[in-house]
Amino acid sequence: ISMANLSNIAANNNGGNGISLNQSSEYASIGILGLPQGLDGMLSNLLGLPDELTPVFSATGPITASGNEGTGIRALVSADEYLSVGAFFDVTANNNGEDGLHALVHNEEGIAIGLAASSQNLSEIFQLGSDVMDILGFDYPLPALPGGGHMQLNNNGETGLNIFTMADHAAISAVIGAETSQNGNMGSILYSLGDSFAISAAARIQALDNENLGLGLVSQGDDLALNLVADVNASNNGGPGIGSVAMSDGTALFLSLSTDALRPLASILGEEITGTPYDLPGQTFGPVIANNNGSEGIQALVYGNNLAGALFL
Repeated sequence: ISMANLSNIAANNNGGNGISLNQSSEYASIGILGLPQGLDGMLSNLLGLPDELTPVFSATGPITASGNEGTGIRALVSADEYLSVGAFFDVTANNNGEDGLHALVHNEEGIAIGLAASSQNLSEIFQLGSDVMDILGFDYPLPALPGGGHMQLNNNGETGLNIFTMADHAAISAVIGAETSQNGNMGSILYSLGDSFAISAAARIQALDNENLGLGLVSQGDDLALNLVADVNASNNGGPGIGSVAMSDGTALFLSLSTDALRPLASILGEEITGTPYDLPGQTFGPVIANNNGSEGIQALVYGNNLAGALFL
């Protein structure tokens, strides 16, 4: 097993990459950058680590990798079996000569997960999860994260955020809460290639004024390919605002939504179950926006041999 935790680090203004991470293992590889405070204990318990290994996740804090001549952060996380995870939190990677963050997560026979997230949005998700479990009567409180952290991947020479996951069983690429604007190529791009199923998801994204595509999602899986866009503003880009390709021999789906549409439903369900209307954590975002782009606002290509569907809410 290979484990890495690079947190509370500044790697700026270097002649090459700011941070390069290369992990490989036979059974499982887990690479984390910018671990938020509050997740350290949860990860140690979730993984069942012995006491001598818990210090691996004791370091917490954001990552800064800006002004480098190469890529701000370049990561390769790979394993032959079971699980590969590359997780990136509260990263500031601006003004690099190449990409802001470039991650390849690969698993030969199991599952590959690539995740980029701000601790601010993650804290809201954890609060929602805790509230739902409390309403349903489950005694499993999630940690209360301080929040306040952000993902910024702006003004890079190439692409702001690039996550590529490949796996034999399942490949998942996701970004939650990020600014990816004014980059020389694309704002952000997520690729997921899984022999069984593949999911690419982006939520709470500002992708503005990029030279090419604002936000791109590509998923290819034999059984399921799913692309999800929620609370995104992808405007004033040189190419399409949002570009999505989902391909599967089974089911292929594209879903675009504003979580604001869920707030009235959450209020009604809360009142029905507990007698009190429930307010979803986090600020309102508004509709998905894709205005004033050089090509299409939203371009969704969905190919499924058994079922192909697209839904806009």
